[in-house]
Amino acid sequence: MREIPGPEGAAGERGLENVCHDLGRWLDAVSRGEREPPLSLFVYCTGHGVQKGVTWGLALPTSTRWTKDLLEPADIVNTLYGKKLFEQAVIVLDACYSDPGAGVAMETLRSQAAAGSVEYDAWVIATARRTQQAQQMAFARAFAKTLSRSDGAQEFIEPSVLVEQLNAHLPTASQEAWVHYAGRRGCRALPDPAYMPRTSPDWLDRDLDEWSHLARGRSRPGQEGWYFSGRTEEQRRLREFIAGGGPAGPLIIRGAAGVGKSALLGHLAACGKTEWRRLLPPVARRGLVLPDDSVHALVSAQDASVSGASRRVARALGLDLGSAPTPDELCEALEKLPPRTVLVDDLHLADDPAAVVRELLDPLTEYARTTVIASAGHAVAADEVWQGLQLPVLQLDTDDEGVRAYARARGAGSVAAACHGHFGAAVDAVDGFLDTPHGHDGGANARRAAGKRLEAFHLSLLASRGGSEEWCRAMLKPVRAAAACGHDAGLTAEHWAALATAADRSGRTYGPEEAREAAELLGTSVTDTAGTGAGTGKSRDLGSSTSSSWRLATPFAPELCGPEFAEAVRDCLPVLASGGGMGGTSGEPGIDWAADTALTALFAAATQRFDQKFVTERSSLPFWAALPGDVLARQLGDGGPRILPERVGEGIRTQTPGLHPAERAFQLKLSLLRSGADAHGLNPRGAGAGVDVLWATPKDGVAVPDLLAVASGASGDGYVVTTHGDASIRLWNLADGTPLAEAVRSEGDGMASHLALAVVDGEPVVALVADGAGLLWRPLTGRDPEPLPTLDGATTFSLHGDGLLAVARGARIEFVEPGATGRARSFAVPGSNRVTQVHLGGEAGDRRLVATTESGTVTARVLDTGVAAVRRQPLLMPSAQHAMVSSSGRTVGMLDRSGGLFVWDENHGTRGLGIPAMRDGTLAFAVDDSLAAAAGGTQKPWLCLLPVTSGDERPASRLPLPDQTVALAFDTDGSHLVVTDLRGVFCLDVRPDRPRSTPIHLASSPTTDRSEEAR
Repeated sequence: MREIPGPEGAAGERGLENVCHDLGRWLDAVSRGEREPPLSLFVYCTGHGVQKGVTWGLALPTSTRWTKDLLEPADIVNTLYGKKLFEQAVIVLDACYSDPGAGVAMETLRSQAAAGSVEYDAWVIATARRTQQAQQMAFARAFAKTLSRSDGAQEFIEPSVLVEQLNAHLPTASQEAWVHYAGRRGCRALPDPAYMPRTSPDWLDRDLDEWSHLARGRSRPGQEGWYFSGRTEEQRRLREFIAGGGPAGPLIIRGAAGVGKSALLGHLAACGKTEWRRLLPPVARRGLVLPDDSVHALVSAQDASVSGASRRVARALGLDLGSAPTPDELCEALEKLPPRTVLVDDLHLADDPAAVVRELLDPLTEYARTTVIASAGHAVAADEVWQGLQLPVLQLDTDDEGVRAYARARGAGSVAAACHGHFGAAVDAVDGFLDTPHGHDGGANARRAAGKRLEAFHLSLLASRGGSEEWCRAMLKPVRAAAACGHDAGLTAEHWAALATAADRSGRTYGPEEAREAAELLGTSVTDTAGTGAGTGKSRDLGSSTSSSWRLATPFAPELCGPEFAEAVRDCLPVLASGGGMGGTSGEPGIDWAADTALTALFAAATQRFDQKFVTERSSLPFWAALPGDVLARQLGDGGPRILPERVGEGIRTQTPGLHPAERAFQLKLSLLRSGADAHGLNPRGAGAGVDVLWATPKDGVAVPDLLAVASGASGDGYVVTTHGDASIRLWNLADGTPLAEAVRSEGDGMASHLALAVVDGEPVVALVADGAGLLWRPLTGRDPEPLPTLDGATTFSLHGDGLLAVARGARIEFVEPGATGRARSFAVPGSNRVTQVHLGGEAGDRRLVATTESGTVTARVLDTGVAAVRRQPLLMPSAQHAMVSSSGRTVGMLDRSGGLFVWDENHGTRGLGIPAMRDGTLAFAVDDSLAAAAGGTQKPWLCLLPVTSGDERPASRLPLPDQTVALAFDTDGSHLVVTDLRGVFCLDVRPDRPRSTPIHLASSPTTDRSEEAR
């Protein structure tokens, strides 16, 4: 479709009253053959919409308040009535400040179409607006904006789609447009200005025979595609240079293979000659605006000598200088002509680039008033020529914007991202995509094609400073393979060099400095994922605490990465001297997965497709626990651990990807133990956790526990007792969680409200109160709990390891030995109406009584001194709600009303411990003389361990829990922490010994910094 000049006299508002006459005269001239007949017609009229009686139209300039001269919609339709000179028409009635009635155009068209009077396809786009609310020319501005944002996917724009987008751009709800049409064919009257035909016209191949197929957007001759766009800044600089600005001498456009040097020269040629530019589609004319006939020749210097280059330039300029003109003859001929512009492609591939510049191109610019722009690739020898002659150089890098425009214009916009701004890769990728029917391979063919071209591009960058081919390939392989297997965290210089060394079978070694040099040569082709190089390949100073991590810009193509690279990564992983870390307790050497999580993540990505070959490594629980969160999520999303037993696989899939590896190792081991799977080979301490999970009751093997007590005897035997909602009482072995005894009571007997456990004479003894009645249970005897009247109605009580009971009622505490006769001792707590907590602790001869009152005071006394009263101690917290006492009786933990945790002991007084703010659920806590534990949360349950004494070597840990915690309890020596939650019971090893000399400390806040994990 050619652009037709508008009718005379129809420009501006003053020509509005004559538009129908001008349109009619123009159509008559077309019918007489004086004008070229169009296939489609576009008519746009705008004015003030006015209602005159029952007639609506656009007010003409001659309209007044008393005499309203109107241009009615029917006038335009009738002017076109009966004309067979065109096939389609689009009529736009843009009424500013409209009175109601714009729909008359619709009715006119509809009635004529129904009567068969309209012999062409017609669309009427009309604006309907409320009186005096429309913004003048708002429709025209929205129309232009809509056209500028078209995607170029279709050659023509359907008016209904256009109107839908127009209404989205119109600024107020009082303005809208609608469309009505007669005819059934698709609209060809609105060509999309962003559409680019996929095949080039014949004149382009004929007149620009020196323009390579790659510059025309073809991967090979005869392929579809023919244009390049983008590089706005470079186009501006070239336009200025052609106009005479800039330094003297030839301008060298320098860039690596395939970045678009030839394409940019071809674009200059096509847009610089008037007859060519007129034939280009609108989208190809965007951006670069050159003066008429400002480009005159485009030649290639590939394999050309000085004489051959002179002959090519003369022929391209249409000069008859014989078969072998000399540079002097060419300059002499050009001196007689107006200034010319000559474009030279592939200058670095000439037989002697220095001679071509010195003997031909430089004289042309100096003596023949010729502007010369030449393209040259990366080559050390050629670069020395430009530098030696001090020629101006324009450096070209990749161009994301131009590549996206190119891919969209050819209908393959989905593959643009795989090309990373490289024009040569885009050409191959688009061809590969279009050659695959309907893209059935998901774009894999396109990514492969882009990857091959990008590999050549990256090798040319690495070789730009004279590096050997072996060095270039060795340095490219690690970053390319890492990107191909989907690893996006990047490689540090150390990892990069180590992998290059491991992959080089010749035995050559590479150092970090060589990796940094390679990153600098690759430039923007590698992304600094650590953010230390501002998105370039340049590394941070060597003294920086944060290392750069580079990722290559290449399409994700798994087939490019084989098992050999995974083996090289495995060879670089740190190895444990023994199995004492995350590798478990087997004592066998193994990989220390948690020591370098970045390499572990790379190994996971590299072995994703080869799990059978690397079954030993990928079946390791420490491997799965050490994976960074985003890598774990991707592994699970891609099928997960297919080679693991079902229970283990399910446990891994339940992990939260966003957690620190130490948190996930804890979470994973707990999940596996509860599912019945063997997980003892996984040690969370190896990942930096401050605890290990010793055992856990099966998920469905125990009813929900309500109360919890833990005790250890003099011989070291430890026990756990729990009460449950079914009124049962259960005893567990503290060492391994083995069930030892169970007392099944009917629910009518009542649920326990208070519980105490002690190891008396080597046997566990349990005291409890249920429905106000006291009971005593000796579980290892096999007998049911027996009544213990001493505990009837007790508010709180405590059982010591020597069999002594401390029972509180009101403000008094009495001491009773079960089975003893005689009057029991009792004490009154001064200044209190009710004792809320009582605890007997310490060893024989140093038994301590600790009591708290409802007012928040703490009283403590060594009982064996024989003093008949309990002495009052300093105030702890006036608003305390609850208290927990260590087994020795020397440390007390209390909560205030806001959920803050405080501890008190005789030597240091009261101190606050930092725990997360309690946002949901109640807080469970327990204290030992050196460690405090707190757990809370209902939606995201957590457990927090806090050292009580200064200098404690334990890392402060915050760990995720599967369910809301019910109770916590330490054993006698503080080495075990027992937890009951809504699923059952589990036991943690909280001893302060650490297997690592430099443990990973977990943040105490709910969100953990992942920056170290990403590296």
